[in-house]
Amino acid sequence: MGFVSGQDSVYSRTIAAAGAMERPDISSHNGAMASKSPTPIHCIEKQRLLEDYTAAVSEFNRMHSAQLAAVRKGEDFPFEEQIARAAERRENAKYAILAHQEKHGC
Repeated sequence: MGFVSGQDSVYSRTIAAAGAMERPDISSHNGAMASKSPTPIHCIEKQRLLEDYTAAVSEFNRMHSAQLAAVRKGEDFPFEEQIARAAERRENAKYAILAHQEKHGC
């Protein structure tokens, strides 16, 4: 089966239009698209702050899970101070990220 000339011309116009599209500048050494923004793609400090926040949230959740398990078993849970400290660490880590974003813009 051959192509019908109408389909051929639609296909040809589509290819021609695609060829006329502006191509992004990918001349950077790592293959990523070149950015005109001075903001770094990956901020090491932000990554560290996010890891700190993740650890603080994990600790807080672990403490709450232990408390819930103790309540289900009818046991005492004498770690209210530890939960409060874990909540404080979580909040401090969250506000450190927000302060970094405000100051650094990333």
